Amino acid sequence: MLGGGLVGPRNLVLALTCLVAACSQSTLDQPLSPIAARDALVGRQIFASENGQDSYLYLRHNGIAMVNGPTVEFGQWRINEAGELCLLWRDRPERCASVYAAGGSHYRFGATEVSVLGSCYRGPDRLSYPSARALAAPFAAYPGTLQPDCP
Repeated sequence: MLGGGLVGPRNLVLALTCLVAACSQSTLDQPLSPIAARDALVGRQIFASENGQDSYLYLRHNGIAMVNGPTVEFGQWRINEAGELCLLWRDRPERCASVYAAGGSHYRFGATEVSVLGSCYRGPDRLSYPSARALAAPFAAYPGTLQPDCP
């Protein structure tokens, strides 16, 4: 009913808002595809809070993972056959979970809420703790392992 006034600007905006909300809600219930999860998290600085512990996580494009929190650790990440993100840290079993979009730059990895803070790693000399720089030193022997992603 175009002539009846049902498709005015206000009603059109309201209809589009409802459509976007409905689409967004349905996609929040579905895990990200492996490619979308990789694009969202790999090569970016990530903040995570789990069990009252805040930490910063970085997933390198070459499969190396770094976490800077109560302790500084290096590990590995991968996407498994089920499309889940898997993290492996020394002395802990591998943890795999689907990644869900939670709106904007916020995601859910299993039950953990994570936020993407930035888009590049600036190199081992810019790690915040001296102990992190000391832990990063052995990786210098492996070309490309901890090279900066941006200037």
